Amino acid sequence: MPRSGRCRAAGRRRPFASRWSPQPAPGIVGHVVGHVALSPVVIAGTTTAAWYGLGPLCVRPDRQRGGIGPALVGAGLDGIARAGARGCVLLGDPGFYGRFGFAAHPALVLPGVPASFFQAPAFHGSVPQGTVRFHPAFAAGD
Repeated sequence: MPRSGRCRAAGRRRPFASRWSPQPAPGIVGHVVGHVALSPVVIAGTTTAAWYGLGPLCVRPDRQRGGIGPALVGAGLDGIARAGARGCVLLGDPGFYGRFGFAAHPALVLPGVPASFFQAPAFHGSVPQGTVRFHPAFAAGD
């Protein structure tokens, strides 16, 4: 899906915005140029709490490749870590997200997706084992 399609898809999920922790683009005043969502996830088979899912991340096409995406990811991760999160999962490009400490963990699963693209860092302790479930707002399809 083109990047702009991801932004449109995120907009269709607005009724669930109360479950998200949106992060504004750092250093940009008066204009929305990007967005990252962070929401609680459930890891089945564990008693682990305080894990979050990152995504979607989108940046206005005319502002891409200017550092806004990495700034949003960094600010989002810092924010949830300061709030006591134990870690964060996402489905994304390992080449982009690896710089933030994301890596694939075979025992942490999101069914139906390539394992190498489902990644997580642990902020405290180790990465748990189990199947991850995002909020229903993030289910594929319309």
